[in-house]
Amino acid sequence: MKEHGSFEVIGETLDDAAGEAYDKVARTMGLPYPGGPHIDRLAHEGEPTIKLPRAWLEEGSYHFSFSGLKSAVINTLHNASQKGETIAPENLAASFSSKRH
Repeated sequence: MKEHGSFEVIGETLDDAAGEAYDKVARTMGLPYPGGPHIDRLAHEGEPTIKLPRAWLEEGSYHFSFSGLKSAVINTLHNASQKGETIAPENLAASFSSKRH
């Protein structure tokens, strides 16, 4: 905030909104709407064991991209399903929510 009533945008999402990504991932995981609280609850029970791209783009930037992260989670779920494998939902939620990608 520069002064009262005057703001400067220092970063933004370049594609999907964060909430949209959470809701679509939650829907794919079979979680209710809105997805954010359900993913966060599960994430506290799991470990970030699944390698996913990160939403934060680069050091020194405040821009984010949630589309690639969202797509990676959805593809991970679909690929596991096609192979007859299951992914622990708490680990997927923790991996999706993790800052350490």
